[in-house]
Order: sequence, then C-alpha cells, then structure tokens
Amino acid sequence: MRPEPVTVGYEVLFMHLPRKYDKLTLKEFEIELAKSALASDYARSQLQGSEASGYELLLEGGRMDAESAMRVGLDGIRIFERQTGITVERFIEKVREILELAFKHLEMRFLFGQVTTVRSLFEPTAYEDSRDFLATGLCSLKSKLMEHFKSAPPVGVGLTLHFIPREEAGVEYRVALSPVYNDIKRLLAECTNTFDPSMQKVQITSANLDLVERKIRQTYDFLNTDVLAFLDKYDKKETPK
Repeated sequence: MRPEPVTVGYEVLFMHLPRKYDKLTLKEFEIELAKSALASDYARSQLQGSEASGYELLLEGGRMDAESAMRVGLDGIRIFERQTGITVERFIEKVREILELAFKHLEMRFLFGQVTTVRSLFEPTAYEDSRDFLATGLCSLKSKLMEHFKSAPPVGVGLTLHFIPREEAGVEYRVALSPVYNDIKRLLAECTNTFDPSMQKVQITSANLDLVERKIRQTYDFLNTDVLAFLDKYDKKETPK
C-alpha cells in the first residue's frame, strides 16, 4: 500500500432523546453559530418541518464535489465533511465547537450515542487494479468466482469486516472496502465506529467532550493505521509485471 492514505470524508452522528425543536430555538442556535469561527463553513441554511412535528435545521457549505453539512434533527446531530481537505485535528475541533454551542443553546442534557465514520482512499502497489487486489490478493476469491460463474474477472468485490474489541464495552468497528470505479487503482476504505456510552456507565455531556474527541481519533487511527497495515500484508506481487 502507498504509505500515506488520503482521508476524504468524516461523519459523526450523535443521538439524543427525541424532542420537538421550535423555529426560534433553531434560529437562535444558527445565529450563535454565525458568530463563531464556523460561520464561513455553512453558507446555506434551511428549516424543515412544522410546528406540530417539530423543526430540523440543515446547514450546508462548499461546492458540488466538496461539501460540509450539519443537521440538527428531532433525535440527533449529524456533522459531515466530504472532500473538503479538512484534517482530523480540525474536524475534532469543529465537532467540539458545535457541541459546545448545542449544549448551551439547545438545552440538551446528554447524548446517548456516537457513530463516527472516516473514509480514506488506499492504493495497492502490487496490483494495477484494486478489484484484483480484493478478489485475489486479499480474499483469494477470483479463481472460485471464475470456476462458478465462467466469466471474466469480476468487476468488483466488496468486503465488510466487523470488529468488537473485548476490552471496550459498547464499541464496534465496521470496515467496508470497495473499489473506486472512476479510479480503479484505489480502494475506498470506510470505518464506522459505533459507541454506546451507556455500556460503560457514562454519558456524553458538555463536561466530557474529550470522550467525543477520543472516539473520533480512535476511528481515524484504526482505519489509517491498523486497517492499512492489515491490507499491506496482502499487497504482494504474484507474477512480475
């Protein structure tokens, strides 16, 4: 594998108890956000919903191929980055800034779940085609598929792995690997870390946002260090090119 993966996306979802937001509360939150260093990240906003069902606030920024977005919804907060070039350090800072404002202005007491996703591009060095790497180098599936389907090499093989660390209650990593079809030399690797703090008898509150930061960093490191090292073991040339 190329030694430096390219991280192209981050997403974090926090769940809270279902509640109905009114227009005024969300507009006040948006105003406070506009006063912060985050103002330039979100150029477009819209309120969705009704007085009866409650409102959701959607904030967006960026271009068609590079997007920042945030949704404050009836049951949680979602923060999203795609192809914006943001570093993991800055994403962590951004999430903390948003949560500090949310706890203060949205009257949340605690969050009871965190789902963090990091997406990176990996590039095998021994295979010109990432599809062959997955089907042959990693899985040894190519000959079995050919034997059964009697066709050309598969156009793509995807793989999803699940890891549940024994020492961390309420934590699961899901790693999905798939070819990048507009650049077949590279793999899209996506790691999702589901964290249920109730399993550890803690709550995510304004007083322990370090826990949020730690989970984002763990997801990033698990993908870009542990998963990368695992794949690299199987990135070996079988025949000279």
